[in-house]
Amino acid sequence: LDPLRVKPVTLEAFVQETIAGLKSIEKTGGAKTIELRETATQLMGLPAIRIDHHYTIGADLAQLAVSQSTWLTMIDGRATIFSVSGRTELTTPRMSEIEAVLASLAKQAAREG
Repeated sequence: LDPLRVKPVTLEAFVQETIAGLKSIEKTGGAKTIELRETATQLMGLPAIRIDHHYTIGADLAQLAVSQSTWLTMIDGRATIFSVSGRTELTTPRMSEIEAVLASLAKQAAREG
């Protein structure tokens, strides 16, 4: 990938591209979306978008409910993702702890050399 040929991306474009990717999975039959929600937030003091995607995979007795929460932001002009996913019954009770860890992150200045 030639970095000079890569078009700069905005947070909004990054979010829309991510959502389109999530929706395309359902079209292939890989998952059935139950809920897809966007929320404006902050991450490391920067504007961010949180996407909560709840979906099912499998069928009948082998069906699983999955929750995926993804925080998207731009750090020094680069699209950055923090994502947590897993079986809904395992991730949902821990979401406040996950949010506390993300809230504790701080952007650090780049080091030279």
